[in-house]
Amino acid sequence: MIAERILNEAAAKSGRRLTVKQHYFSRRGDVYRVAGGDETYILKIFPDGGEKTEFSVLERCRELGLPAPAAVVLGDGWLLRRYLPGTLLTSLVESDGPWPLPLAKGVSRLAAAGSGPTTLFSPPDVNARNLLVHGEELFFLDWDGIMEEPAEVTLGRIFAAVSLLDVGDFPRPERRFPEVIASFRRFSGCVPDEGKIDAVREEERARLLLRRRRYRGR
Repeated sequence: MIAERILNEAAAKSGRRLTVKQHYFSRRGDVYRVAGGDETYILKIFPDGGEKTEFSVLERCRELGLPAPAAVVLGDGWLLRRYLPGTLLTSLVESDGPWPLPLAKGVSRLAAAGSGPTTLFSPPDVNARNLLVHGEELFFLDWDGIMEEPAEVTLGRIFAAVSLLDVGDFPRPERRFPEVIASFRRFSGCVPDEGKIDAVREEERARLLLRRRRYRGR
């Protein structure tokens, strides 16, 4: 359960009485959904530090107009940010729901903040379980840094993560990747190299599979 000290400190700094509603599993630290008056927040605990970095990154995301949650209050070992309602991309993929369009729009917003027509700002660790869809908007939930990279790299990394979801024999998410690429091209004006996307996807997929085997072998 969350330390009472942290909850009280977050409540005092935010000026709201906070009540824990849900605890989310995370290998990197505890994450809680908390209610404060009419607002809902996410309270992230950082046992090994990093809260200052994430706070500054989220502030930078706000300045650049990147699809990220807004930071609210920074504390010693914790960070309070806005709660974003929606559906995780994993759920939409596994149910063959409407995920290609918001994914393309989200990556297009990253491209709009980049320095060139084919480069974009992106989180360093893309995980399909940290992508939230709200209507036709997509948000990246986990920002511990910002990197600038080719659009093919971000798309390939996302495709690799999506392709490893446990969706059984049907639907296969790979069959909808062309929809994402076509929509991204339409929204961003970029013409990505599909060969590079496939190469990044295969390399990233191999890396993720190796990491999964190592984690399960512990």
